[in-house]
Parts: sequence; C-alpha cells; structure tokens
Amino acid sequence: MTILDNPMSLPLSPVTLRRIFLLLIREHYSNPEQYGDYKELLQGYKYSDTEPQRTIDIDLMHTYDPEKLKSEPSIYVGFQPFAFAKRTVSNYAGHNEDESVKYYTMPTSGILLVRHVSTSGDNALMLGELTTNLLFGLHELLLRKLPGLLGFDIASLSDPRLISKAPQRQVMVDLACKIDFNYALSVNEESHRLKKIVFVYETDDGTTVE
Repeated sequence: MTILDNPMSLPLSPVTLRRIFLLLIREHYSNPEQYGDYKELLQGYKYSDTEPQRTIDIDLMHTYDPEKLKSEPSIYVGFQPFAFAKRTVSNYAGHNEDESVKYYTMPTSGILLVRHVSTSGDNALMLGELTTNLLFGLHELLLRKLPGLLGFDIASLSDPRLISKAPQRQVMVDLACKIDFNYALSVNEESHRLKKIVFVYETDDGTTVE
C-alpha cells in the first residue's frame, strides 16, 4: 500500500506532496503505452522498482548530482522553497469535541520542480512534455482528491540546456508548477491536561489523608 491508495487520509505537507508527485510520475513512466505520440520514440524508457528492469531513473531532487549522472535518462522531483502566510492571528482552525486536540492551518505556496535529464536534447524535451501532459491532465483530479490543495497550475517548461560538470554531454529540461495548499497541523493537548486533583491534609494525630 502506498500514499496514492488513500491520499485523502493524509494532511498536506511538503513531505507528503513531494512523495505523492514522485509516485505519480513513477507510475506514469512504468508503462510506455501511456506515452501517447512519443510511444515509439521513448518506448525504451521505462521505470521499474526492480533495478535490472529500470531504464529511466526517477528520484527526489536532493539526489541530483551533475557530476555523477549516468548515461541513462533520469527524472528528479522536488520543490523550491515554500512561502507561508497567515490566515488568522494564530492560524487557528478549530478543535475536536472535548478540545483535547487543536487544529491549525497555514496557507502555503511553492514551486514543484521536475527535472528531466538525457543525453539528447530532443528526448529531454519529450520527457518534459510527457510530464507536463500528465500533471496538466491530473489537475482536476488532484484538486478533488487532495483536501487542502488550493491550486495547482503549470507554470513553465524550459528549453533544453547543457549541464555543466556532467561526466558526458547531458541535457536537462525543467518543468515548474505552482502549487498552493493549506499546511495542516494538529496539536494534541491530552497529555498536558489535568486529569485528577488530590487534596492531602494532615490530621491532629499527624497522619495524612487524601
């Protein structure tokens, strides 16, 4: 079972969103039948959790190292810095019935960055288009299935450009998407609540009584 099986059960955060988009993109590239017009040209590119069967690497952006790029194509998924805003004075959003848990939300915006790397500029751009089509097509579904997602829009797709410091000629194409969501947080105050009050007093003979 993965995070994609029940995304509505999770509060949105940078960690959960990054994982959701990573798994969505891996799923898309696991079947060349989903490549549309580029099926014949890119049918050799296939993601698999089993490394011997994997012909395209798809990982998180922090693993990207231009000096260690392989000859196989690769895709990297990450976010640029998030910006937080205030909804109310304390971003307070409510509490449960007995007020033991309080909820807070912060309007948050950021840029989803998907980097496509290949030895061919055309192939890198085609990969960029495939990911653009995937996320553009999922726009309404994402807004419907992810509570707290406020907006998701394709922002830009870069032209192929050479990667400096790469061990061989490598080209990258970056897809940027603007994302807005409510960063949700719950605070459980149950452990700090006063559960019992005990009065202890001393009798005339020196004994204590609760």
